[in-house]
Amino acid sequence: MPDQVKRLLVAFAIFIAIFLLARYFLIPDSFGELGHYRADAIGDAEAYPLSHAGREACIKCHGDVVEEISYGFHAKLSCEGCHGPAYKHAYYAELADPQNFPDSLMLNKPVERDFCARCHDRNRSRIRFASDSTEISQVTMVDVSDHNHFIYEETNEIIRCVECHYPHSP
Repeated sequence: MPDQVKRLLVAFAIFIAIFLLARYFLIPDSFGELGHYRADAIGDAEAYPLSHAGREACIKCHGDVVEEISYGFHAKLSCEGCHGPAYKHAYYAELADPQNFPDSLMLNKPVERDFCARCHDRNRSRIRFASDSTEISQVTMVDVSDHNHFIYEETNEIIRCVECHYPHSP
């Protein structure tokens, strides 16, 4: 056998040994117990504190708003998508007096134009349907920088989106 082939086989054997050694040290022990996953990941996820409550928790106190949203364009959105994580808010709402609810547990009520623009600003990377002949797809797109012609005359400030559009049923 030529020397080149012997050296190549030795290099290949070293490479395979390094690969198997790295695999042994890098792959967790619980990998593969639940398919192609690390079984210990379940316990790791359970260790994180809860932060989201879900729409069901909102319905308990805000059923009228959830009902109102169900007829609008935002019907499929989660309340927490706009108002932020609500686990503590929902948990303590059952214990506290609604009139004396602490400010630290109040949820965000976004009113700034930048917040609406997170979803509604014109974005060329958004998915469009093949039948779309306009720039409008699943989400109504507005060129926020071009939509600035609504200005308060007294203060010369741009009018916020919520002044004209009701967010729960735009």
